[in-house]
Amino acid sequence: MRNKRRLNEMFQSVIKQITLLNQYQRELTNDNKLITTIEDIENAIEILFESVILKIDELDGSSRQFFEKLKKGFGEKDFTRFEAMEVTGFKKSQLQVYLSDLVRLEYLKQFGHGNKGFRYKVSYFDNNQRVREEMKEHFRKQIEELKKA
Repeated sequence: MRNKRRLNEMFQSVIKQITLLNQYQRELTNDNKLITTIEDIENAIEILFESVILKIDELDGSSRQFFEKLKKGFGEKDFTRFEAMEVTGFKKSQLQVYLSDLVRLEYLKQFGHGNKGFRYKVSYFDNNQRVREEMKEHFRKQIEELKKA
C-alpha cells in the first residue's frame, strides 16, 4: 500500500511540474490557478512509465536482466552454475548472489548436492512484457475516462 501511495505522490509531483513548465500555454481558473491538461498527465505517464514498471517488479533491475537472460538461454532445461556464467556473462561471485536470490524468491528451483554442484531450473515464467502491456492499457483507460469527464 505504501508503494502505491509513493507512486501516486510521484505522479502528482511530475504532473504539477509539467503543468508549471507549460504554464504560459495553460488556462487559469477565475482565482488564477493553473489548469492541468490531459496532455500534461499523458506526458507524466510517458516520463514515469519505466520507473513504475521497475517499482512494481519484484526483481530489481539487474536481477530482472539476469533472470531474462536465463529464461532466454535455458527455457525449460536445467543448467549448472557454469552454464549460467556462460549464458549471462556474470562472474562467479556475482552469479552466486543472483542465483541465490532467484532461488529464495522461487523464480528458480535448485536441486542436487552442493559437493557435486547444484543444478537450477526456471520454475516461474513471469511475463514481464505482458505486465508492461497491461499497465499501458490501464493508463490508456484512465486517460479515456478523464477525456469523458
